[in-house]
Amino acid sequence: MSLAHYICVTGTGKYRSFQDGYHRICSAVHQEKYQYLFLCAKASDDFEAFMKLAG
Repeated sequence: MSLAHYICVTGTGKYRSFQDGYHRICSAVHQEKYQYLFLCAKASDDFEAFMKLAG
């Protein structure tokens, strides 16, 4: 728990409240996940196979 708190408070490059840091880190993780899914979909020729992989 202490490590999670530390990452949320300082992991964004500035000292922030836990709540603000947590929301910023979650937002970054979601953005990276969607970028990865987009790149996988773009590279896939078989949409059905991609949906099985993504689902």
